[in-house]
Amino acid sequence: ALLHGILEIAVGATAAKRGSLLLYDAEAEQLTVGAAIGIEAELIPAIVLPLGDGIAGRVFETGRGQLVSGKVSPSDYRIAHERYDVDSAISAPMVDHDGGLGVLNLSRAKHETPFSDDDLRFVEQIGRLAAAMIRRAQNHRRLDAQASRLQIREHVRHELSTNAPMPERLAQVCRLIAQEVNAGICNLYLYEPG
Repeated sequence: ALLHGILEIAVGATAAKRGSLLLYDAEAEQLTVGAAIGIEAELIPAIVLPLGDGIAGRVFETGRGQLVSGKVSPSDYRIAHERYDVDSAISAPMVDHDGGLGVLNLSRAKHETPFSDDDLRFVEQIGRLAAAMIRRAQNHRRLDAQASRLQIREHVRHELSTNAPMPERLAQVCRLIAQEVNAGICNLYLYEPG
């Protein structure tokens, strides 16, 4: 919801026809679509850019926005497929003090007014704001998950410290764990030598 909201604001504020928000996957060292507007849904899973590939891959790698007008040379940007209906585009990095998070891409069709250098600067500002919001959301989720783990640990510690017989305490621990994984199942097997 956050990513789509950011993209809706960027598309609306710039009168773009379509847009995408690509997120950096550090493990795979590539960019994947986090949100898209005006792009065919069946194409979205196939949009994966290794760093340096395409305009967005280069923008992420260099950390500098790119304004594109007219036809783009596939050899200059290692583009997988051309968009013949796009005449003007902006690709801006989403970067904050901790590094790059992705790329914001916006485009206009041939019959629309091309983007300007002022538009590029504006979209770069949106990219920086988007990075700050995304980073805060990531940190919030991380802290929330950490707090949840600590709370579970405390509940388990409490249950194990009661005076109930051990099988009852362990059964209660299993119920707590199952509840935390949203009605999952928790089984505990005890080894009894002999």
